[in-house]
Amino acid sequence: MVLGIPGEIHQDEFRVGASPFLVGQLVQRGHQVLVETGAGERSLYSDADYQEAGAVIVPSPEKLYGQAECILKVRKPRPVEYDLIRPDHILLAYFHPLTNIETTRALLARGCSCFAYEQFTDQSGRRPLLELEGQLTGQLAVQFGACLMPVSSGGRGTMLGAFPGVTPPQVVILGTTPTGVSAAISAARLGANVFLMADGDAACS
Repeated sequence: MVLGIPGEIHQDEFRVGASPFLVGQLVQRGHQVLVETGAGERSLYSDADYQEAGAVIVPSPEKLYGQAECILKVRKPRPVEYDLIRPDHILLAYFHPLTNIETTRALLARGCSCFAYEQFTDQSGRRPLLELEGQLTGQLAVQFGACLMPVSSGGRGTMLGAFPGVTPPQVVILGTTPTGVSAAISAARLGANVFLMADGDAACS
């Protein structure tokens, strides 16, 4: 199968549909992988990294969509990408179709086959890719929160860490989803006193 990895055009998206390591695994399994030039730059992957893994670099999204059978993305397509999608295309991405009705209707009109990462379910009924995204969000939440704690950022001047003679800060996490648990673990590793609260439960630290 010919797989295509376009650059992500959402302004706040810095990920890419597949890393060079994954591309190498796909090539070893007999797939041809096309990567849009510069697709991995915001994830610190160069075109050369992908070429070393066996990918073919293509100069534009038009050429990539035109040659690929299956498109690997991170986020749902933007309106400027709709006309690039053919009925025989297979698209994989985090679509969240129920909260992105406009995109869902547009893709239905294109007639392509779409697989939402967040809906993939394993034999136990868990959604591992959705949990993975939640874990990443939890870690980032702690990092962003730590950046807002200094006085220069409008905070109280407390550092999210453990230092001799300084009382560790208290962090309250609401919700025991994969996102909440990941945030709690990240904050605890930095030395904070963490309180993790679930609906109807007393706080557990």
